[in-house]
Amino acid sequence: MKSAVKDLYSILGVAPHAPQAVIKAAYRALAKQYHPDADGIDDPDRFIELKEAYDVLSDDERRAAYDKSLFVQSRTADRANRGGDDASLDPDEIWSVKVILRPEIESIYSTLNKYSTALGNRFRMAVIKGKCEEDPAAFAADLDKAFFLKYFGHNPEVHLLARKLLEVGQRKAARTLSKTVKKGKFVSPQRSIRLFGIFQRLLDPHNDPTPETRETKRQQKNQIIRKRRDFSLKYLIKFVVQS
Repeated sequence: MKSAVKDLYSILGVAPHAPQAVIKAAYRALAKQYHPDADGIDDPDRFIELKEAYDVLSDDERRAAYDKSLFVQSRTADRANRGGDDASLDPDEIWSVKVILRPEIESIYSTLNKYSTALGNRFRMAVIKGKCEEDPAAFAADLDKAFFLKYFGHNPEVHLLARKLLEVGQRKAARTLSKTVKKGKFVSPQRSIRLFGIFQRLLDPHNDPTPETRETKRQQKNQIIRKRRDFSLKYLIKFVVQS
């Protein structure tokens, strides 16, 4: 079920148009009242809730994003009550609001997108539709686990190799690895990880000649890099298939 955006203004007991001075004063009074060290307080979650609300509303940029998310939620609710859908809502706009409110989701999306564009998009749409607001990191971890189990089997060493390949953009090699695992031919993931060390060093730009200012030297360098990449990729694929 889609989680509703918390009413941070109600938590602090202020109006949505309240100026910063009022928000600050309200927070200080309530924080003092509900501080865990205060006498007779047995609800530490209340203090945490106050702190989270103040952190958002005291920051102009985060407050603006929060107000926008309230507006989006209000429009969504109105359309649902009228039997409509969310087609008029801009997904990119909703995503931008979510990123400001939860900055960590952008790095999570970036990581998943390196592994698979479809995987990254699935996480992004779940965020936009509010399907993982409680714990986006846990939702992403489930997607990640299911992806590697589906395409690379149950061996964690194989998963490690697949991650390394995908993180450096070698999806062709990763697809070959996946096909080989599914055919039951992959028998030595430890050897492949050692091989990948060689493969990674070949791609390391620090191992290439120092760039020269002359155009001919630059072209020679780029040609060496391409040859090394082609050789290492073919070598890895050949090894995996024959293992």
